Amino acid sequence: MLPALVAIQNQEQNRWHWRVGYSDGSGRVEWSKIRSFIISKEAVIWDRSKLANPGLAQMGHPRILFNTENMNRIRRLAQTDAGSKAALRYLCHQADAIMQKPWWRDFPATDRAAAPAQEFYRIAGDLATVCFVWRMTEDDRYAGVKSRAVTWASYPSGGRASPEGLGGDGSEDATHGNEFLALLFDWLYPVLTSNERRIMIESLEWRVDHIMNDFSWKNRNRRDKKTDRPLVRAAGMSGMISSHGYEAAMGTAVCGLALYEHSEIGRQ
Repeated sequence: MLPALVAIQNQEQNRWHWRVGYSDGSGRVEWSKIRSFIISKEAVIWDRSKLANPGLAQMGHPRILFNTENMNRIRRLAQTDAGSKAALRYLCHQADAIMQKPWWRDFPATDRAAAPAQEFYRIAGDLATVCFVWRMTEDDRYAGVKSRAVTWASYPSGGRASPEGLGGDGSEDATHGNEFLALLFDWLYPVLTSNERRIMIESLEWRVDHIMNDFSWKNRNRRDKKTDRPLVRAAGMSGMISSHGYEAAMGTAVCGLALYEHSEIGRQ
């Protein structure tokens, strides 16, 4: 059964009428009851023009979840707020346990080998946990996350650390490695060397490029005959997006926030 949504606006009353139809493939469509809604004249209008210049470059790094202006205020919550104190204590226990894992002690130089048993996107998630604790506590016992994050970013495409469609662990779940890498890049940026930043930027770029131009939005292998532009996917972001395509796009969205002033791919 393929669903279709039809909405018609009554301009005089600002009322929208809608119904959903289901086709079983035989040409027969079963329609739901017609329903309607009114958009209030007092509804807040979302001014999307601000997205043309979001000011991310001026904000600098870090800027995702916390930034240089609110960092100390957030850190103080661990002393002034019971819930925040308990949350940080829990995360510290998690970070300490992560640093006892075999792959932490002997971090894999490649993602092509069978070991470690833990999926690489989960390793990236663990690295993000340790990194968050390091930034919140400023305890250099957690500083080893930086070199491991850069090594993880250095893996080329096609290995276990790659997102969906490039041979990654866990099918579509591997795409979440993009998300964790973006957080690591943003949070570690002030302590990264120029070469380490380049490694992480390039890794984020090919990941975004693959998800947006070969999976969730466009299909680079199919092109318009007149313009030679890549066609969008029928089950992609501009149509009725599939669950894997949606998950991949949402997991990759944060990469744009992290990459914005560093990469044309990030801005797109």
